[in-house]
Amino acid sequence: MAMLSCPRCQSPMETGFLLGRTHGGVAPAEWAAGEPKRSFWAGLKLAGVRRVPLTVWRCTRCGLLESYAVPPNHVVRSSPDR
Repeated sequence: MAMLSCPRCQSPMETGFLLGRTHGGVAPAEWAAGEPKRSFWAGLKLAGVRRVPLTVWRCTRCGLLESYAVPPNHVVRSSPDR
């Protein structure tokens, strides 16, 4: 992925991920389309729900986090106005 600059302080940002806790341990967090629907057994109904892994960028200076829900092979580029 391309290097991003922080929109707040223009310092370099590093890529990472948020942890999602599950009954079996931890997994990378995902974005899910639509409104959450409760499930008695699983917590949330996810069958047929479009999900995309989150990529999170953290500013190395001020700690600002930016999350992107992009397909795995998509490249996030810093825009010229940043």
